[in-house]
Amino acid sequence: MLFSRKSTALKGAERVLEVRDKILKAIANEEKALESLVLERWQAEIALSATEAADALQESADVPGARKRLTEACSAVDRQGAKLAGLRLRLAQQASELSAQRDGVKKVIPEHMESLKNDFEREWYKAVSTFSALLGKRQAIETLSGSKMNLPEPKPVLQATPIDCLSDDVLAPSHVVGKLEAALADLMYWRRQADLRELELLPPGMRKALDPNKVYRLTIPVDNLEAGAFVVESSFVPGMLARVVARGEAIPADAQNWNESLLTAQRATTQFVQEERAAAEKKHEPA
Repeated sequence: MLFSRKSTALKGAERVLEVRDKILKAIANEEKALESLVLERWQAEIALSATEAADALQESADVPGARKRLTEACSAVDRQGAKLAGLRLRLAQQASELSAQRDGVKKVIPEHMESLKNDFEREWYKAVSTFSALLGKRQAIETLSGSKMNLPEPKPVLQATPIDCLSDDVLAPSHVVGKLEAALADLMYWRRQADLRELELLPPGMRKALDPNKVYRLTIPVDNLEAGAFVVESSFVPGMLARVVARGEAIPADAQNWNESLLTAQRATTQFVQEERAAAEKKHEPA
């Protein structure tokens, strides 16, 4: 009866976890696809800006074509974002089932542990009986021979950790509960990301507002994305990009381009000034 209850509880939990793993793999694949689409959108934005500038300078420029390519790139990002939103929602909607399955497995653990102890008691008594018989036989041999036998004494067989000597079947309920609780903790983390009230506590001068229409570039690694990655709001779970932007860990991609261009100008100017100073100093050196 216990085996039936335990088996039913574990199968139900494993089924939910299998669905979760399937959704997580799909999310990882679609996030990777979104990375490429966001980069394409950013390249289309840059191309349109350059095309508009060329047109303003009366140079040859296909402005309608550049606008069309940007519109298509934006639509592709939006569609991919909608797909990811749907997958993430499916994962979030597992919360009640994950909780119910956790409770179900935890209910059978006390009985499971009691059964485990009972089985071990029988195993122990059998082993003790066998060993007692061996001790009696040893004593008889030692009495007959008139000398003690140099034999090893029984000791615990040590494993890397105490539970390593237990079978997977014995550990299954605890392992499954751990997986279910980890899954719920992940969803709780998503919930905290969506709660942006703490950002309101940041001083206004330190708090940077998110523009949901912009492409951003990460200044540090975030989640599975490297520093320098181009991202949009749908690159993350709701609320996360707002947090990242507020902390200055992502900046608008166009601002970075502008800053890099000005930095190049600054370096060139600095080099020019240094060259001028060196030439002036050389001119005033005594012959």
